Formats: sequence, structure tokens, C-alpha cells
Amino acid sequence: MDWQQNGQIQVLHNFLTETHANYLFRTLEGLDYETSHHRSRGVIWFGDFDYHYSSTKLQPFSSLKKYAPLYNLSQRLTRSLHCPFNSCLINYYANEHDCCGFHADDEAIFGQNPTIASISLGCTRRFQMIPMESKVRFCKTKFTIPLNHGDLLVMAGDVQTHWKHAILKEDHPCTMRINLTFRFCSLNSD
Repeated sequence: MDWQQNGQIQVLHNFLTETHANYLFRTLEGLDYETSHHRSRGVIWFGDFDYHYSSTKLQPFSSLKKYAPLYNLSQRLTRSLHCPFNSCLINYYANEHDCCGFHADDEAIFGQNPTIASISLGCTRRFQMIPMESKVRFCKTKFTIPLNHGDLLVMAGDVQTHWKHAILKEDHPCTMRINLTFRFCSLNSD
């Protein structure tokens, strides 16, 4: 796959086979997700150093290299997208009430114009985007992308500079969803 670093969003439906997606879902659903920082969802950080965002500090659950199911997937993504990944934030949504509000993944640890590869497992949820300067309530420019079990969404280039994204609460029943967001981070990104 050719990938250009110029502010692109790409969705690849069924990036994972159903068998692989099911295996990852079963493997990851029983992990001990951190919920003290987020009442709206659970999280786990796989990386080599702490991750700070908003007023949250996450310590690594494990190094990505030491957790084979995620490390192997990061290597596949590196080959497919031609960019390295050395960390993964997992978001765990138990039901339709769990959510993640509008934000940009623009922390300095990811460098300028990061590539973020996001894999969805479990229940289909709506990924929403609005322009960075928009007020959520009054925004007329909104994109909604349903993400299914095994789908890959990639944000690259200056997407994090110009757009905010979210997984909002749903108005219908939803079962569990696990989202894997692979990133490259460095302490020398300042």
C-alpha cells in the first residue's frame, strides 16, 4: 500500500480476517483495563515509557515488543503503511454508554504530523470527525465513519492539526468494542 504523508484519512474494511479479529478480541477482552482516569472507557498503554495526555498519565502495561499479539500486528502495519509503530493505546468500550469525546492526538511525544493506525474489534461504532476550530454543538461539517470488526482506519499527515475525532455515546444498544491505536512515539519529539 502506498501511503503519503499529506493529511489523509483512509479506511480499509476487513483489514483483519474474521479469524484474526476474533482471536485478538478474545485475547484482549480479559486484560485489566485502567479506568481510574476515564470513567467513560477503559484504557491500556503498551510502550516503552509513560504516556501523558490531558491530565492523564499512563504507565506501560508492557513493552509492545514483549506482547506478541500486538507486536506482530504492529510489524504488519509497519510493512503495509511504510512507517514504524512502537506503541499501542487500547480503548475498551463496554457498551453504548462508553465514549471518547472530541480530541486530537497531537501530543509532542508523537512528533509533528503523526501516522496513527486504528483497528476496531467487536461492535460497530461510529467514528466522527469535525474541523479543529468547530464548536461540537454547532458544527455543520461532520464526517461519520462506521468502523466494523477488523477494520483499519489510518490518520496521517496534518490530520491531527486540522481535525478532532471522537467515538460518542450511541442511542442504541452496543456490545463490547476494543480499539487498538498504534503510534510511533519518541522522548526526543520536542
